[in-house]
Parts: sequence; C-alpha cells; structure tokens
Amino acid sequence: MTRAGLRCALAAVACALGVAASAAATTEGPCTAFFNGVEAERVDSISSPLLLDAEDTLVFSGSDQNGTRNAGVSVRLGPVTLGQASSLHSVADPEFAASLDLDGVAQRGVGLLQVRATTDNCTVEAWLRVEGRLPFTTRVGLGGSVMALVGLAGQASALIARRRWSPWVAGVSGVFTGAGAALLGQQFGRLQLSYLSLAVCAAVAAAIGLGLAFLLRRRREPDEEDDFHWAKAAEQPVEEAPLPTPGPATAPRLPAPPPPEQNLPYWCYVLADTKVLHLDDHTRVVATLHPGTWYLVKREMTGWAHVEAAPGVEGWAPRRALHRED
Repeated sequence: MTRAGLRCALAAVACALGVAASAAATTEGPCTAFFNGVEAERVDSISSPLLLDAEDTLVFSGSDQNGTRNAGVSVRLGPVTLGQASSLHSVADPEFAASLDLDGVAQRGVGLLQVRATTDNCTVEAWLRVEGRLPFTTRVGLGGSVMALVGLAGQASALIARRRWSPWVAGVSGVFTGAGAALLGQQFGRLQLSYLSLAVCAAVAAAIGLGLAFLLRRRREPDEEDDFHWAKAAEQPVEEAPLPTPGPATAPRLPAPPPPEQNLPYWCYVLADTKVLHLDDHTRVVATLHPGTWYLVKREMTGWAHVEAAPGVEGWAPRRALHRED
C-alpha cells in the first residue's frame, strides 16, 4: 500500500471511530411509525439501516394517537436535505402516510442517509442505506473524489519537495483529503456524515500529512536551502588575473604558484559521517562519507567541494567537513 493509501485508510478508520457515538436516531411523540412496513425502532441505528434501491419509494406510515393532519418525510445527508415529501389531510386522522421517490435522491447521493419524518405530534428519525447506483456517479461522490485527489496530490508534492513550506502545504492539503475521504465513506455506506465527522476526518488527514512532512524535512541538511546559491556560481567561468607587465628594469617573472591548500585534486578524509548531494539536483543525497576512508576532491566552490564518494558516484560535500591529506 502506498503512503497516500495508508493515510486515507487511517483517516477513514479514525473518522468512523470518532462519529460512532453520535449515530443513534430517536422517536418522539405518541406515534407508531413504520418505514416501508418496518418498525422505526428496528432501523434507528447506522448498524441496522433500512436497505432500499435507488429506484424504490420510501414510505412513512403509521398511526398518531392524537390524530394528525400533516405527515412528511425527508432524506438528509448531514445537514443537507436531499429530498422530501409530505401529505395533507383536511381533518385530523390517526392514520397517516407519506411517500418519497428515491430516484431524485440517488442522483445527489447514495450510501448511509438519515431519514426524518414528522406528524403534528411526533418526530421520528431513522437510518436508510440507498444502493443501486455507483457512488462515484453521484454529485456528492464526484465532489468527494475530486477533493480527495486534489488533497492527495498536494500532500504527495509537499512530501517529495521536502522544503520548509512542505509541512504546511501537506497539512492544508490534508484538509481536502480528509473531507473527500469522509464524503466517499458516506457514499459507500460506511460513515455517518456530519460536521463532526468532516472535522475529524480533515483533522486526522492534516495531522498525518503534517507529521510525515516534518519527519522527512529533518533528514535534510539544516543549511542546505540557504547555501545553494553557490550552484549558479559554480557554472560561472573564473577570470584569471593577468600576468604582471615587467618594467624596464624588472626581469620578467611568472606568478607565484598557488599555496598547497588550493592544489586540486587532492585526497581528504572526514571525522564524522557527511552527506554528499547530487551535482545537479541539490535536494537528493547520493552518498555518505564515513571516517576511516580516503576520498578524492576534484574542485571547490564557495564552501563546497566536488568529491568522489565512490567509483562513479560524485557530488557536493561541505568543505568544512573535509580534511586534507597531510
């Protein structure tokens, strides 16, 4: 499993645990209520929802001991109402019924949905699971997929870049990843969608992305990003000082040879493990210099040395960490 898939799975598990305690529905008032012939008490939990197809009709029926003129039923996804229907009687009647076609509801969203039904004296809440339509083809499922993909792409880019801004980009992208995971979890019937579940999923995904980004960021050299201005300087040709022009009474003289410490190439060693960075991609570590081994330095440039760490493996190492052969 990839890191992105693992983060998504952990976020989904944490979301499910975080909202399980608030999943129960209620029945209030002097009513005996049924949904498609099933007692409301039997479908008042997300663990035992009423199973219907996208082409079915949700029927709310029963009896109100005090009599009612109105009966209504609505299907909600968190705080959003996806569909509703009602019936009106001219006089109060103990018996009531209201039906809602689920085809229009399924176009907006499927999965685990909450049902809220009312009469003049009663309020009944239950759980419904709508099937028969691919979650990715609904409006909610499509929106969740886009959000999850955008969030994962942002987190992956931040983790690969490993810059100073990477933890914050990974955290903000995690909000989109978590929100998309919550929507998809609801569409697949595994999660109750609410403000709480959205907040928990977004927080978990953001925390995971932030933690991984900080963990990977520590593996870089502390001053690596600040000192890479030398890379352009390394490509600039070095202008040689002109030879002195001899005067009439002065014999021609050649310039003095450079001091021994500037002679290149030379052999060196290190006193502690030292990372070697790629010659072109300065964010990559290609090797590590270890004490007890001689290494060949080919050139130097503004505090950095071009060193051969192994046959065929060359890169830049901090000049201050290298010690010349005596």
